[in-house]
Amino acid sequence: MFKFPILASALAAVLLNTALTTATRIPILEPRNNITAQQIIDALGLTPNVEGGYYLETFRDPFVVPLPGPDGCNSNRSVSTAIYYLLEGSTGFSRWHRVVDAAEVWHWYAGAPLSLYLWREGDGGDEVRERVLGPDVLGAYSDRGQPQSPQVVVARGEWQRARSWGDWTLVGTTVAPAFTESGFELAPPGWEPHGA
Repeated sequence: MFKFPILASALAAVLLNTALTTATRIPILEPRNNITAQQIIDALGLTPNVEGGYYLETFRDPFVVPLPGPDGCNSNRSVSTAIYYLLEGSTGFSRWHRVVDAAEVWHWYAGAPLSLYLWREGDGGDEVRERVLGPDVLGAYSDRGQPQSPQVVVARGEWQRARSWGDWTLVGTTVAPAFTESGFELAPPGWEPHGA
């Protein structure tokens, strides 16, 4: 009879054993075999983004709900949107920006890990926080030994910028309620949060 606890223990032993050779470790998708950012941009039909990088809106929920607007009047708004976003390492940092009226969830898809730098005005401190988006949740394969997360949540109104650790990173973001231009704020060139 199949014993799940034994299988789970064996799998955990393999995953957590840092003494294993590189060849026996779980592979992490990185830009290999000369795959370039331009090939990904072309394959997905991405276009330049004002923050830096390239994007494509892939989903806008047809379900619309009434939401209060800044003037006190209700407006109809889609429940959520999703995009692909590719950032090349040569770009350096994306521009500081924020979505003032919605939460945003970043999802890692392919390429190098990506650092997200987050800062919330009036959060009781001036420190910029770094979260790493990537597949290595144990930090076992990173030269920095830093755990990564396949998802990072950016709170409503939180300032953010990103930087790829390698040649390129492909991520997705989901915004809820849906992204609108009126809810987007791009910092002026050279702007930095108080603690940066």
